[in-house]
Amino acid sequence: MCPILALDRHTISSIHSGQVITSIESIVKELLENSLDAKANNIDIRLVDDGLDTVEIRDDGSGITKTDCCNMARRHHTSKLTTFSDLDNISTYGFRGEALSSICELAEEVYITTKTEQDKVATCYKLDRKGGIKSENTAGTMYRSGTMVSIHRPFVNLPVRRQVAEKARTISIKRIQELAIKYGLSHPFLRLSLHQLHSTLGQLRKQPTWVKPSTSSLLEGVRIIYDSTLASMVEECSLEESFDQQLEPDVTSSPQPIRLHCLLPSKLSDPSYIFKGDRVFIYVNKRPINYAKSDLKEMVAMVRRRYKRTLDLDDDVRKVPFMYIDVQTGFGDYDVNIEPDKSVVMLLHKDRILTLFEDLLDRIYGSFFSQNRQNEVLEK
Repeated sequence: MCPILALDRHTISSIHSGQVITSIESIVKELLENSLDAKANNIDIRLVDDGLDTVEIRDDGSGITKTDCCNMARRHHTSKLTTFSDLDNISTYGFRGEALSSICELAEEVYITTKTEQDKVATCYKLDRKGGIKSENTAGTMYRSGTMVSIHRPFVNLPVRRQVAEKARTISIKRIQELAIKYGLSHPFLRLSLHQLHSTLGQLRKQPTWVKPSTSSLLEGVRIIYDSTLASMVEECSLEESFDQQLEPDVTSSPQPIRLHCLLPSKLSDPSYIFKGDRVFIYVNKRPINYAKSDLKEMVAMVRRRYKRTLDLDDDVRKVPFMYIDVQTGFGDYDVNIEPDKSVVMLLHKDRILTLFEDLLDRIYGSFFSQNRQNEVLEK
């Protein structure tokens, strides 16, 4: 039996990077969230050969300052927090300082072109495997502030991961578009585009481009991303806790009221259209979450049951209606540091959220169908 020895730093880094970045979709997600954290209003996603050749994301955010560029892709370097206690007030999507360094570890080449409002011209940085700067050159491709990240041949250092990505390219593109829809809905102001290109004999051939323009409201976003028929069948509603609802016997009660912002099927909607496809969007402070793994899966069951009872439909758990639910709560009232992709949350005031959601459902579907929350749990 081999002796127990310490792993070398390169092996540790490679293993960890493979956990953070697992697919082309995860690359796009991390870079998209970086752009949103930089207050971008326009984000363009460009995929060459379904991202297997190149993944490129360009935004019009604040850009990266000269002093920060040397650390922008180094592992565990971030501007989002300085101590662990800062997580209680974190308002950004990213905070670990792992994504860019992991991408550098797993890709053949990574370039970052960036410009702030104070910079006269943009600078293009070529990064090494550790996220350090390998070279830099002046770039004339950006006229306003922003950042462009170009990743060439992701997973080239992980043969199995690369082969899996090649086999799953069709599913990957679908998931990336679904990802764009999730963030596009929760950020109406955001213009978001997805460009697909394929290289043929050294030339790039364009595929149809998906574009979500900047909109004035969530409902307008639904109309553009889906269609006016769906938009006419959903009801937008918001509800905030009263002072009395915030009171709890424990000392950890949040001073900030919980607020819900939802789009739910109206009582006059057509079920055949409402149940079409998998269109469930659950957020916490505009962060898309995996509701099946999180504390809020009960909310999905509550909507499904209440809507079906209102229309006197059989409760088939396999069919879930369209819904958009954004739980807006204090940053210290939930923990998103559960899984590497930050798609699972743990909530401090789950009971308060569900109680408020019951009140909201009563307003939409009527209190006649209200029942004890303990009976409205997700069936296994």
